[in-house]
Amino acid sequence: MNLRFLSTVLAVMALAASCTSGTEGIFASLEREQKIVSSGGLSIYASVTSMAQFGTQYFATGGRYLFSRSTDPGAKQWSGYTVGGNPSVQSVGASGSRLFAVAGGTLYQSTNGSTWSTVSGLASTDTAFSLVPVRNGDGVTTNQLIVVTTSTFTDASGGTGNTYSNIYLIKNGTLTGSFVLRNNFPTPTNELGAPVIAAANDKTDGTGQYYLASASFLWRWDGAATNVAPTVAPVTTDIAGMIYLNTSSTLYVSTGIRSGTTSGGGLYASSVAQGAAPTSWTTLQTGVTYNSLPVAFGQFLYNSVNSSLWIATGYTTITNQGTGYMEMTVPGNSFSTSPTTSTNNYSSSAIPTYAVGALFLGTNSDTSQTYFLGTLAHGLWTWSASPTQPGTGSSANWSQQ
Repeated sequence: MNLRFLSTVLAVMALAASCTSGTEGIFASLEREQKIVSSGGLSIYASVTSMAQFGTQYFATGGRYLFSRSTDPGAKQWSGYTVGGNPSVQSVGASGSRLFAVAGGTLYQSTNGSTWSTVSGLASTDTAFSLVPVRNGDGVTTNQLIVVTTSTFTDASGGTGNTYSNIYLIKNGTLTGSFVLRNNFPTPTNELGAPVIAAANDKTDGTGQYYLASASFLWRWDGAATNVAPTVAPVTTDIAGMIYLNTSSTLYVSTGIRSGTTSGGGLYASSVAQGAAPTSWTTLQTGVTYNSLPVAFGQFLYNSVNSSLWIATGYTTITNQGTGYMEMTVPGNSFSTSPTTSTNNYSSSAIPTYAVGALFLGTNSDTSQTYFLGTLAHGLWTWSASPTQPGTGSSANWSQQ
Protein backbone atom coordinates (compact mmCIF):
# COMPACT_ATOMS: atom_id res chain seq x y z
CA MET A 1 0.00 0.00 0.00
CA ASN A 2 1.33 3.45 -0.92
CA LEU A 3 1.07 5.28 2.41
CA ARG A 4 2.03 8.63 0.96
CA PHE A 5 -0.78 8.35 -1.54
CA LEU A 6 -3.23 7.30 1.13
CA SER A 7 -2.37 10.38 3.17
CA THR A 8 -2.98 12.50 0.09
CA VAL A 9 -6.41 11.16 -0.77
CA LEU A 10 -7.45 11.36 2.88
CA ALA A 11 -7.20 15.10 2.45
CA VAL A 12 -9.97 15.32 -0.11
CA MET A 13 -13.11 16.07 1.95
CA ALA A 14 -15.13 18.82 0.31
CA LEU A 15 -18.48 19.50 2.06
CA ALA A 16 -21.65 21.62 1.77
CA ALA A 17 -24.26 22.73 4.28
CA SER A 18 -27.84 21.41 4.25
CA CYS A 19 -31.06 22.61 5.79
CA THR A 20 -32.94 20.50 8.34
CA SER A 21 -32.46 21.31 12.02
CA GLY A 22 -31.85 18.50 14.49
CA THR A 23 -32.14 18.24 18.26
CA GLU A 24 -29.34 17.83 20.79
CA GLY A 25 -30.05 14.09 21.01
CA ILE A 26 -26.83 12.31 21.92
CA PHE A 27 -24.68 15.44 21.62
CA ALA A 28 -22.88 16.75 24.65
CA SER A 29 -24.19 20.08 25.91
CA LEU A 30 -20.92 21.63 27.12
CA GLU A 31 -19.94 24.41 24.71
CA ARG A 32 -16.42 25.73 24.28
CA GLU A 33 -15.51 29.09 22.84
CA GLN A 34 -13.59 29.16 19.59
CA LYS A 35 -10.39 31.10 20.17
CA ILE A 36 -8.97 33.32 17.43
CA VAL A 37 -5.29 32.49 16.90
CA SER A 38 -4.62 34.32 13.65
CA SER A 39 -6.23 37.02 11.56
CA GLY A 40 -3.67 37.15 8.79
CA GLY A 41 -5.34 34.59 6.55
CA LEU A 42 -4.20 31.32 5.09
CA SER A 43 -0.54 30.92 4.32
CA ILE A 44 0.35 30.59 0.64
CA TYR A 45 2.18 27.45 1.74
CA ALA A 46 -0.79 25.92 3.59
CA SER A 47 -2.02 22.43 2.84
CA VAL A 48 -5.79 22.79 2.49
CA THR A 49 -7.27 19.37 3.03
CA SER A 50 -10.94 19.88 3.89
CA MET A 51 -13.64 22.50 3.23
CA ALA A 52 -17.25 23.24 4.12
CA GLN A 53 -19.90 25.91 3.64
CA PHE A 54 -22.03 26.73 6.67
CA GLY A 55 -24.39 29.68 6.84
CA THR A 56 -22.65 32.76 5.46
CA GLN A 57 -19.13 31.39 5.96
CA TYR A 58 -16.69 29.13 4.17
CA PHE A 59 -14.49 26.94 6.38
CA ALA A 60 -11.18 25.26 5.57
CA THR A 61 -8.51 23.27 7.38
CA GLY A 62 -5.02 24.54 6.63
CA GLY A 63 -2.51 22.24 8.26
CA ARG A 64 -3.17 23.73 11.70
CA TYR A 65 -6.30 25.56 12.88
CA LEU A 66 -9.69 26.00 11.30
CA PHE A 67 -10.01 28.99 8.95
CA SER A 68 -13.14 30.85 7.88
CA ARG A 69 -14.18 33.72 5.64
CA SER A 70 -17.35 35.33 4.35
CA THR A 71 -19.26 33.91 1.37
CA ASP A 72 -19.35 37.40 -0.15
CA PRO A 73 -17.90 37.24 -3.69
CA GLY A 74 -14.33 38.45 -3.86
CA ALA A 75 -13.71 38.07 -0.11
CA LYS A 76 -10.18 36.89 0.65
CA GLN A 77 -9.62 37.51 4.34
CA TRP A 78 -9.44 34.24 6.28
CA SER A 79 -9.27 34.11 10.08
CA GLY A 80 -7.80 31.16 11.95
CA TYR A 81 -9.26 29.52 15.05
CA THR A 82 -8.84 26.61 17.41
CA VAL A 83 -11.70 24.16 17.95
CA GLY A 84 -12.44 23.39 21.58
CA GLY A 85 -9.09 24.99 22.40
CA ASN A 86 -7.33 22.49 20.13
CA PRO A 87 -5.26 23.95 17.25
CA SER A 88 -4.85 20.60 15.50
CA VAL A 89 -7.93 20.49 13.25
CA GLN A 90 -7.94 17.51 10.87
CA SER A 91 -11.21 17.97 8.96
CA VAL A 92 -14.45 19.93 8.81
CA GLY A 93 -17.91 19.21 7.43
CA ALA A 94 -21.53 20.38 7.55
CA SER A 95 -24.75 18.44 7.98
CA GLY A 96 -28.18 19.85 8.66
CA SER A 97 -28.00 22.85 10.99
CA ARG A 98 -24.61 21.91 12.43
CA LEU A 99 -20.97 22.29 11.55
CA PHE A 100 -18.67 19.45 12.60
CA ALA A 101 -14.92 19.21 13.03
CA VAL A 102 -12.37 16.62 14.10
CA ALA A 103 -9.67 18.19 16.26
CA GLY A 104 -7.07 16.37 18.29
CA GLY A 105 -8.93 13.05 18.02
CA THR A 106 -12.24 14.53 19.27
CA LEU A 107 -15.46 15.09 17.33
CA TYR A 108 -16.97 18.56 17.82
CA GLN A 109 -20.17 20.29 16.70
CA SER A 110 -21.27 23.91 16.38
CA THR A 111 -24.62 25.53 15.64
CA ASN A 112 -23.14 28.93 14.80
CA GLY A 113 -19.57 28.27 13.65
CA SER A 114 -18.10 30.10 16.63
CA THR A 115 -18.80 28.02 19.74
CA TRP A 116 -18.17 24.29 19.96
CA SER A 117 -19.29 21.30 22.02
CA THR A 118 -18.05 17.75 22.03
CA VAL A 119 -20.21 15.09 20.38
CA SER A 120 -21.08 12.07 22.48
CA GLY A 121 -22.01 8.70 21.05
CA LEU A 122 -18.63 7.38 19.95
CA ALA A 123 -17.47 4.23 21.72
CA SER A 124 -14.98 4.94 24.50
CA THR A 125 -12.36 2.93 22.59
CA ASP A 126 -12.82 4.91 19.36
CA THR A 127 -10.80 8.02 18.54
CA ALA A 128 -12.20 10.39 15.89
CA PHE A 129 -9.92 10.34 12.85
CA SER A 130 -11.64 12.20 9.98
CA LEU A 131 -14.90 13.31 8.39
CA VAL A 132 -15.76 12.02 4.91
CA PRO A 133 -18.59 13.75 2.99
CA VAL A 134 -21.28 11.54 1.47
CA ARG A 135 -21.92 12.99 -1.97
CA ASN A 136 -25.49 12.48 -3.16
CA GLY A 137 -26.58 11.04 -6.48
CA ASP A 138 -26.80 14.45 -8.12
CA GLY A 139 -23.01 14.56 -7.84
CA VAL A 140 -23.17 17.97 -6.12
CA THR A 141 -24.81 18.08 -2.70
CA THR A 142 -23.44 16.64 0.53
CA ASN A 143 -25.67 16.63 3.62
CA GLN A 144 -24.30 13.56 5.39
CA LEU A 145 -20.91 12.73 6.88
CA ILE A 146 -19.06 9.53 7.64
CA VAL A 147 -17.12 9.73 10.90
CA VAL A 148 -13.99 7.61 10.59
CA THR A 149 -12.51 6.40 13.86
CA THR A 150 -9.41 4.50 14.87
CA SER A 151 -8.93 2.08 17.74
CA THR A 152 -6.65 -0.73 18.83
CA PHE A 153 -7.57 -4.38 18.29
CA THR A 154 -6.06 -7.70 19.30
CA ASP A 155 -5.81 -10.43 16.68
CA ALA A 156 -6.14 -14.18 17.13
CA SER A 157 -2.42 -14.56 17.84
CA GLY A 158 -2.49 -11.94 20.58
CA GLY A 159 -0.88 -9.18 18.50
CA THR A 160 -2.25 -5.63 18.49
CA GLY A 161 -2.73 -3.09 15.75
CA ASN A 162 -4.82 -0.12 14.65
CA THR A 163 -8.19 -0.58 12.97
CA TYR A 164 -10.51 1.80 11.15
CA SER A 165 -13.44 -0.64 11.06
CA ASN A 166 -15.79 1.29 13.38
CA ILE A 167 -17.69 3.88 11.32
CA TYR A 168 -20.40 6.38 12.29
CA LEU A 169 -22.97 8.28 10.20
CA ILE A 170 -24.06 11.90 10.70
CA LYS A 171 -27.40 12.57 9.01
CA ASN A 172 -29.42 15.80 9.20
CA GLY A 173 -26.99 17.08 11.80
CA THR A 174 -27.41 14.07 14.10
CA LEU A 175 -25.07 11.19 14.87
CA THR A 176 -27.43 8.34 13.99
CA GLY A 177 -25.41 5.30 14.99
CA SER A 178 -22.45 3.11 14.15
CA PHE A 179 -21.61 0.22 11.86
CA VAL A 180 -18.60 -2.01 11.23
CA LEU A 181 -16.73 -2.60 7.98
CA ARG A 182 -14.86 -5.88 7.53
CA ASN A 183 -12.58 -6.77 4.65
CA ASN A 184 -13.80 -10.38 4.79
CA PHE A 185 -16.99 -10.35 6.85
CA PRO A 186 -17.87 -12.14 9.09
CA THR A 187 -14.32 -13.07 10.20
CA PRO A 188 -13.92 -10.83 13.28
CA THR A 189 -10.15 -10.46 13.01
CA ASN A 190 -10.19 -8.99 9.50
CA GLU A 191 -9.95 -5.38 10.59
CA LEU A 192 -9.43 -2.42 8.26
CA GLY A 193 -5.84 -1.24 8.12
CA ALA A 194 -6.76 1.94 6.20
CA PRO A 195 -9.51 4.53 6.73
CA VAL A 196 -12.55 5.16 4.53
CA ILE A 197 -11.60 7.91 2.10
CA ALA A 198 -14.67 8.22 -0.18
CA ALA A 199 -18.44 7.87 0.21
CA ALA A 200 -21.44 8.29 -2.09
CA ASN A 201 -25.21 7.86 -2.03
CA ASP A 202 -27.17 6.83 -5.13
CA LYS A 203 -30.18 9.15 -4.60
CA THR A 204 -30.33 12.92 -5.01
CA ASP A 205 -31.76 13.45 -1.52
CA GLY A 206 -29.29 11.06 0.13
CA THR A 207 -31.92 8.49 1.16
CA GLY A 208 -30.58 5.72 -1.08
CA GLN A 209 -27.82 3.17 -0.91
CA TYR A 210 -24.37 4.14 0.33
CA TYR A 211 -21.05 3.27 -1.29
CA LEU A 212 -17.89 3.39 0.81
CA ALA A 213 -14.25 2.89 -0.19
CA SER A 214 -11.13 2.05 1.82
CA ALA A 215 -7.84 0.91 0.28
CA SER A 216 -8.82 -1.62 -2.42
CA PHE A 217 -12.16 -2.47 -0.81
CA LEU A 218 -15.60 -1.20 -1.83
CA TRP A 219 -18.78 -1.59 0.22
CA ARG A 220 -22.45 -0.89 -0.37
CA TRP A 221 -24.56 -0.20 2.71
CA ASP A 222 -28.30 0.20 3.21
CA GLY A 223 -27.90 2.64 6.10
CA ALA A 224 -29.18 0.15 8.68
CA ALA A 225 -26.98 -2.96 8.81
CA THR A 226 -24.41 -2.94 11.60
CA ASN A 227 -21.92 -5.26 9.85
CA VAL A 228 -21.13 -4.61 6.19
CA ALA A 229 -19.36 -6.95 3.78
CA PRO A 230 -17.38 -5.74 0.74
CA THR A 231 -18.77 -5.82 -2.78
CA VAL A 232 -17.11 -6.05 -6.20
CA ALA A 233 -14.29 -3.49 -6.58
CA PRO A 234 -12.79 -2.55 -9.97
CA VAL A 235 -9.13 -3.14 -9.13
CA THR A 236 -6.78 -4.44 -6.46
CA THR A 237 -4.95 -1.15 -6.00
CA ASP A 238 -6.04 1.60 -3.60
CA ILE A 239 -9.26 3.45 -4.45
CA ALA A 240 -8.78 7.21 -4.22
CA GLY A 241 -12.12 8.75 -5.18
CA MET A 242 -15.72 7.81 -5.93
CA ILE A 243 -18.93 9.44 -7.14
CA TYR A 244 -22.37 8.17 -8.24
CA LEU A 245 -24.34 10.04 -10.91
CA ASN A 246 -28.01 9.05 -11.01
CA THR A 247 -28.53 10.90 -14.30
CA SER A 248 -26.72 7.99 -15.96
CA SER A 249 -26.89 5.41 -13.12
CA THR A 250 -23.11 5.20 -13.13
CA LEU A 251 -20.63 4.71 -10.31
CA TYR A 252 -17.18 6.20 -11.00
CA VAL A 253 -14.01 5.21 -9.16
CA SER A 254 -10.47 6.59 -9.36
CA THR A 255 -7.20 5.01 -8.26
CA GLY A 256 -3.72 6.25 -7.49
CA ILE A 257 -0.24 5.07 -8.33
CA ARG A 258 0.09 1.34 -7.76
CA SER A 259 2.29 0.63 -4.76
CA GLY A 260 5.82 -0.34 -5.70
CA THR A 261 5.45 0.84 -9.31
CA THR A 262 5.67 4.02 -11.35
CA SER A 263 2.45 3.29 -13.23
CA GLY A 264 -0.14 6.07 -13.24
CA GLY A 265 -3.62 5.67 -11.80
CA GLY A 266 -6.89 4.79 -13.49
CA LEU A 267 -10.54 5.77 -13.92
CA TYR A 268 -13.30 3.14 -13.88
CA ALA A 269 -17.07 3.10 -14.32
CA SER A 270 -19.84 0.65 -13.52
CA SER A 271 -23.41 0.89 -14.79
CA VAL A 272 -25.48 0.10 -11.71
CA ALA A 273 -29.11 0.83 -10.90
CA GLN A 274 -30.07 2.49 -7.65
CA GLY A 275 -29.98 -0.02 -4.79
CA ALA A 276 -28.04 -2.60 -6.81
CA ALA A 277 -24.47 -3.86 -6.55
CA PRO A 278 -21.86 -3.30 -9.26
CA THR A 279 -21.14 -6.53 -11.13
CA SER A 280 -18.67 -5.37 -13.78
CA TRP A 281 -16.42 -2.40 -14.48
CA THR A 282 -15.29 -0.56 -17.59
CA THR A 283 -11.73 0.76 -17.65
CA LEU A 284 -11.88 4.37 -18.85
CA GLN A 285 -8.25 5.35 -18.26
CA THR A 286 -5.25 3.51 -16.88
CA GLY A 287 -1.54 4.23 -16.54
CA VAL A 288 -2.17 7.94 -17.12
CA THR A 289 0.86 10.24 -17.30
CA TYR A 290 1.20 14.03 -17.48
CA ASN A 291 4.45 15.79 -18.39
CA SER A 292 6.08 12.33 -18.27
CA LEU A 293 4.93 11.89 -14.65
CA PRO A 294 2.52 9.20 -13.42
CA VAL A 295 -0.84 10.63 -12.37
CA ALA A 296 -2.22 9.74 -8.92
CA PHE A 297 -5.97 10.34 -9.25
CA GLY A 298 -7.95 11.51 -6.22
CA GLN A 299 -11.46 12.74 -5.46
CA PHE A 300 -14.15 13.89 -7.92
CA LEU A 301 -16.15 17.12 -8.16
CA TYR A 302 -19.13 17.27 -10.53
CA ASN A 303 -19.65 20.41 -12.61
CA SER A 304 -23.36 20.25 -13.42
CA VAL A 305 -23.30 23.23 -15.79
CA ASN A 306 -21.06 21.65 -18.42
CA SER A 307 -21.62 18.03 -17.27
CA SER A 308 -18.05 17.21 -16.41
CA LEU A 309 -16.13 15.56 -13.61
CA TRP A 310 -13.13 17.37 -12.18
CA ILE A 311 -10.60 14.91 -10.81
CA ALA A 312 -7.97 15.89 -8.25
CA THR A 313 -4.50 14.39 -8.48
CA GLY A 314 -2.08 13.75 -5.64
CA TYR A 315 1.68 13.50 -5.38
CA THR A 316 3.56 11.72 -8.14
CA THR A 317 6.64 9.57 -7.56
CA ILE A 318 8.66 12.79 -7.26
CA THR A 319 8.64 14.42 -3.82
CA ASN A 320 6.27 17.42 -3.60
CA GLN A 321 5.42 17.17 -7.31
CA GLY A 322 1.79 17.00 -8.43
CA THR A 323 -0.22 17.22 -11.63
CA GLY A 324 -3.08 19.59 -10.73
CA TYR A 325 -6.57 18.42 -11.64
CA MET A 326 -8.07 16.91 -14.78
CA GLU A 327 -11.47 16.69 -16.43
CA MET A 328 -13.83 14.16 -17.96
CA THR A 329 -17.14 14.95 -19.65
CA VAL A 330 -20.11 12.76 -18.68
CA PRO A 331 -21.81 10.96 -20.19
CA GLY A 332 -19.38 10.10 -22.95
CA ASN A 333 -16.38 9.91 -20.62
CA SER A 334 -14.15 12.08 -22.80
CA PHE A 335 -11.01 12.58 -20.70
CA SER A 336 -8.54 15.46 -20.83
CA THR A 337 -5.42 16.23 -18.80
CA SER A 338 -6.08 19.91 -19.59
CA PRO A 339 -9.35 21.07 -17.96
CA THR A 340 -11.55 23.71 -19.60
CA THR A 341 -10.09 26.33 -17.27
CA SER A 342 -6.78 25.92 -19.11
CA THR A 343 -8.20 28.38 -21.67
CA ASN A 344 -7.76 31.03 -18.99
CA ASN A 345 -4.70 31.12 -16.72
CA TYR A 346 -4.68 27.53 -15.43
CA SER A 347 -1.90 26.28 -17.72
CA SER A 348 0.22 29.39 -17.24
CA SER A 349 -0.07 29.14 -13.45
CA ALA A 350 1.86 26.69 -11.28
CA ILE A 351 -1.29 24.71 -10.41
CA PRO A 352 -0.56 21.90 -12.92
CA THR A 353 2.56 21.11 -10.84
CA TYR A 354 0.71 21.00 -7.50
CA ALA A 355 -0.85 18.07 -5.66
CA VAL A 356 -4.52 18.78 -4.95
CA GLY A 357 -5.96 17.96 -1.53
CA ALA A 358 -9.46 19.45 -1.90
CA LEU A 359 -11.93 20.34 -4.65
CA PHE A 360 -14.97 22.27 -3.44
CA LEU A 361 -17.84 24.24 -4.98
CA GLY A 362 -19.43 27.01 -2.93
CA THR A 363 -22.41 29.30 -3.51
CA ASN A 364 -21.70 32.95 -2.71
CA SER A 365 -24.04 35.40 -1.03
CA ASP A 366 -25.07 36.81 -4.44
CA THR A 367 -25.82 33.27 -5.80
CA SER A 368 -22.67 33.25 -7.95
CA GLN A 369 -20.38 30.26 -7.50
CA THR A 370 -16.75 29.86 -6.50
CA TYR A 371 -14.64 26.79 -7.14
CA PHE A 372 -11.99 26.17 -4.48
CA LEU A 373 -8.84 24.22 -5.17
CA GLY A 374 -6.91 23.29 -2.04
CA THR A 375 -3.33 22.31 -2.73
CA LEU A 376 -0.81 20.46 -0.62
CA ALA A 377 1.80 22.99 0.59
CA HIS A 378 0.78 25.67 -1.96
CA GLY A 379 -2.27 27.27 -0.38
CA LEU A 380 -5.87 27.73 -1.52
CA TRP A 381 -6.89 28.88 -5.01
CA THR A 382 -10.29 30.08 -6.25
CA TRP A 383 -12.05 30.36 -9.61
CA SER A 384 -15.22 32.47 -9.81
CA ALA A 385 -18.19 31.57 -11.98
CA SER A 386 -21.60 32.95 -12.83
CA PRO A 387 -24.65 30.93 -11.67
CA THR A 388 -25.40 29.81 -15.22
CA GLN A 389 -22.07 29.61 -17.03
CA PRO A 390 -18.82 28.95 -15.18
CA GLY A 391 -15.74 30.49 -16.67
CA THR A 392 -17.28 33.64 -18.14
CA GLY A 393 -15.44 36.93 -18.01
CA SER A 394 -12.11 37.90 -16.54
CA SER A 395 -13.14 36.61 -13.10
CA ALA A 396 -12.73 33.08 -14.42
CA ASN A 397 -8.98 33.13 -13.75
CA TRP A 398 -7.57 31.13 -10.85
CA SER A 399 -6.22 33.30 -8.03
CA GLN A 400 -4.55 32.46 -4.75
CA GLN A 401 -6.34 33.37 -1.53
